[in-house]
Amino acid sequence: MPPVFSKTNNDCEKKKVFYWKGKKVTERKYLNMKKKSEWGKHIRDNYGIRRLQEQIPKPNQESEQPSPSICKVEGRRIVNLKVITENSFCKHCKEPLRIADIENDTKYGLASIFNVKCSKCHTITEVPSDSQHQDKSTKKMRFDTNTKAVAGILHSGAGNGHLNKFLAALNMPAMNWKTFKLHEKEVGYGPRCVFSPVASYFQYKLLVKVLPRDRRL
Repeated sequence: MPPVFSKTNNDCEKKKVFYWKGKKVTERKYLNMKKKSEWGKHIRDNYGIRRLQEQIPKPNQESEQPSPSICKVEGRRIVNLKVITENSFCKHCKEPLRIADIENDTKYGLASIFNVKCSKCHTITEVPSDSQHQDKSTKKMRFDTNTKAVAGILHSGAGNGHLNKFLAALNMPAMNWKTFKLHEKEVGYGPRCVFSPVASYFQYKLLVKVLPRDRRL
């Protein structure tokens, strides 16, 4: 007869089943995840959100140093210091305005109108960045900055695309092509015809034919 082996109590015992977040896992994975959880809890208690919340002052606790004001307008602007100085007063209480209290700005090409909030009466005052003049043809007000910029770019033989590339390198707002055309009509087409590279080439050819050889460039 074959030998008969009797079952011991250890063989009859059921194996332990491990679960992690509702899923059945092995014992090795369970111990590994438990170790990671305890380590993460230790990090949160010492360096995480709980420690940061303890450092933040409560509403009833007054902070000794007031938080500094930060200007909300980003980038660079072209400003006329004389115009800025004359208009940097609250229209309601005549209190001097601060640059740090600028809420936003409305862009008109290279010029801007800053909306500044008064620190005393909280009134919004509009402060232009430059002076304005009246267009003779349309009878509308134009900023001097835009007119002078368009006149200068036309005299150099460039256009709106070249101007916007230059402004992008300076981190300044670009000028819309419609705004550029309005000021181009204001300053006239004469400078562009005279100083453009094509016109300069034909003028040089004409001078070569007219001038004697000893006076040519």
